[in-house]
Amino acid sequence: MRNKLSFDLQLSARKAAIAERIAAHKIARSKVSVFLMAMSAGVFMAIGFTFYLSVIADALSSQALTHLVGGLCFTLGFILLAVCGTS
Repeated sequence: MRNKLSFDLQLSARKAAIAERIAAHKIARSKVSVFLMAMSAGVFMAIGFTFYLSVIADALSSQALTHLVGGLCFTLGFILLAVCGTS
């Protein structure tokens, strides 16, 4: 039976071309747009951190479970970054 997992060297070249186009698009943005995206990224991370602190402060269960739930709540900031397209 033939192995279904094969490596395509062209795939890396295509990924590099896509990354180059994305970088060129980001460079072409206006400074105001970049500033607003950076500010919104900071706000999203602050929301995630505040949610983490509120979960940790009001926890009544075990410490390990508290940190696990707190870590999941902190990822809210990263999810907002990914969904809104800020970087």
